[in-house]
Amino acid sequence: MNGDRFYSQWYYGKKKIGPKVWFLAVLITSFFYCLPLGRYSVGIILTDFRLFDFIIVIFILTVGINLIVRADPAWKSRAFFTRQLRWLIILVIIGLMVTALYNFNRVLPASIRTFRFLSYLYVGLFTMLIVDTHERFKFICWIIVVNIAVQATIAFFQALGFLPSLWPEYWRLMYAENDAPVATLSPHHKHIGVVMLVGLALFLAMFKIYRNWFSKGVVLLAVLFSIMVPLFSGTRTFLLGMAFFILAYFLRNPQEGAFLTAIVIVFIALFFYSFNLQGVVTEKLEAKYNQRIQSRIDKFGYEGLYRDRLFIYERIPEVIAEHPQLVLTGTGFQNVISFIGANGAHNNFLEAFLELGLLGLLVFLGLITKILKNLRASSRIVRTRFEKIIIDHTWIAFVGLIGTMLVGETLWGQPAMFTLTGQIMALIGLCISPYYRFVVSTRRKHKKTAPPPLELVSQAH
Repeated sequence: MNGDRFYSQWYYGKKKIGPKVWFLAVLITSFFYCLPLGRYSVGIILTDFRLFDFIIVIFILTVGINLIVRADPAWKSRAFFTRQLRWLIILVIIGLMVTALYNFNRVLPASIRTFRFLSYLYVGLFTMLIVDTHERFKFICWIIVVNIAVQATIAFFQALGFLPSLWPEYWRLMYAENDAPVATLSPHHKHIGVVMLVGLALFLAMFKIYRNWFSKGVVLLAVLFSIMVPLFSGTRTFLLGMAFFILAYFLRNPQEGAFLTAIVIVFIALFFYSFNLQGVVTEKLEAKYNQRIQSRIDKFGYEGLYRDRLFIYERIPEVIAEHPQLVLTGTGFQNVISFIGANGAHNNFLEAFLELGLLGLLVFLGLITKILKNLRASSRIVRTRFEKIIIDHTWIAFVGLIGTMLVGETLWGQPAMFTLTGQIMALIGLCISPYYRFVVSTRRKHKKTAPPPLELVSQAH
């Protein structure tokens, strides 16, 4: 099996960035600016439209529909995550119908969330199809990295009090329990915690890619921000994700993991003791610790750290016992609250099971597994240092994201998380795009043969 044709097109092709790639960059950028444009009433529902809502619609009408029609090989192939993605999309649409059967009053908000969620899922496909050269890979990668860096910088200075919160008062009141620095992302602190986890992986990748120490120093500053912002925000989800992140990093390369950990620790220490911010920073961190951790321990004991989640987890078996049909039908998409009295299960896997039934859970697990396999396969076939490092660190980030899924709906349609799914799927589609191009190029050369298994493709070069 020869991939020379693929590599000549991918690595040495001098295609311009092109309008589709620019439009994709605008779409991805809009995911990082979740501030509402205004509050409008639709019936009895108050709706906050956002910039990304309009850009999604324009993108789908002008570019997306054509891409979906032309994506037949990606939909049908067993090699890519898109097969599981298609089934998840179908089940979500069916889940919306189930919502109408169980609680018709939930149809309107569930419909809005369905549109957004499906749009975010499709972004993974769009990115995989559009990014077809090395130059375009680097361009979209930098779009994601720069946007995360901007959010980290804004949130960091918000935490120190140099910048105000940019969210309207009514949104801040909704999350008044934890009025956290969140830049322009969702006012819910979990969103920025997960984005910073992804950013940490990409910043560490850039640290490895850059060869001069000035650039490495700038990247280390971004690493510092991506660690400090979740601590300022008081998100416990980030800490669990970090545990999975560190484990994945050391499993991939123990020596490199230890070296980078030492550098980050030294840099943070220098930051605290060289820039005279230790008083301000430690005071902010102590206040957030007392608010989010110590106050709960004082009131409920150590059980207070997890009792809000535990209450929901204990309720789920009772609901299934009362309504055994939910194992097959689910509660309907974004209709969990009708049965368990909470907006979500606070666990992505339980959320998929509750909303879409057992089949939905199996499809979701299949999607997660296939993404991990596709990222590994893509890492094995790329030849350039830049792409391999980015893809390897995305795999590490995704393992960290799986950790956050145990206590939150990281890759789902929860309103509190807004565009998080779209941000994650854009990065996944980007990193799998080389593998997709390689398999498609191989098939064109061997039209009469079956699609190559992942194992063969990964060993081809």
